[in-house]
Amino acid sequence: MLEGRAMMRTTIWIFLAVLLLTYTSGLADVDQPRPLINDLKSADTEAALKAIEGLGESGDIRAVPLLLKALRDERDVVRQYAIEALQRLVRTLDDTYIAVKRWLQLLINQLRHDPPDGVITAARWPLDLHVKKA
Repeated sequence: MLEGRAMMRTTIWIFLAVLLLTYTSGLADVDQPRPLINDLKSADTEAALKAIEGLGESGDIRAVPLLLKALRDERDVVRQYAIEALQRLVRTLDDTYIAVKRWLQLLINQLRHDPPDGVITAARWPLDLHVKKA
């Protein structure tokens, strides 16, 4: 029983660390799409197509407005690539969110059966604040 709680606590901390790293690395790479944006605006069709492919494979939700703008490009091939890139981006985001959702559901199910005290306290804290304000 104690060993299971220790493992659950470790799993929770690892998950939180991964979320934190993902969030902070996202903030550090705020300008990551910048070179792709410059290439997307290029008169060189090959450069624009490579930029569109990169945005579609990025898994970055910030690519959506850029790809939507590419749908208004005068070049047919650019518009077609933008459609395909949006489809790829949606699949990538779906896969990511499905994996996270499954993992969180598994974690929630395990916590329901044997919740560590620290997790219960942390989960109740926002609720306590809400109750105090009301």
